[in-house]
Amino acid sequence: SSRVGALIRRDQDAQRERGGVVTADADLKQTLSATCDLHLADLTFDAGRLAAALGVTPHQLMRDTHRLFGTSAEAFLLEHRLARAQALLEAGVPATTASADGGSEREPRDQVSVVAAAVGLNAAYFADAYLRWRGHPPSRDLPEA
Repeated sequence: SSRVGALIRRDQDAQRERGGVVTADADLKQTLSATCDLHLADLTFDAGRLAAALGVTPHQLMRDTHRLFGTSAEAFLLEHRLARAQALLEAGVPATTASADGGSEREPRDQVSVVAAAVGLNAAYFADAYLRWRGHPPSRDLPEA
């Protein structure tokens, strides 16, 4: 969008003039986060699509995420998804469907799969990435029953 492009241009101008303006960086971080949240469950949403949604080139997005977060755009997007997943896990996943035995509770593995889908990741990849990111499996962050 033109608003996002304007934020990025304002941020670039501020970087050139004074070595950075906190409000421009904060606005850009908020815009990046909000855009990721809009596409959170989309399995096909990657750094290229994030750049397109923001109205910038993939190269510009890479520079901005590296400057703002010290990481690539892909790594930023994955960490954003994992952080949202952690919040969902800690809040507990609502049991919206009955289990196979007729009960209403989901097994921890099912809850993790629901969260993985909610943040746009394949369940197996999510479990592996979450383990690397947090140092323990995602099921550990589910609330006690």
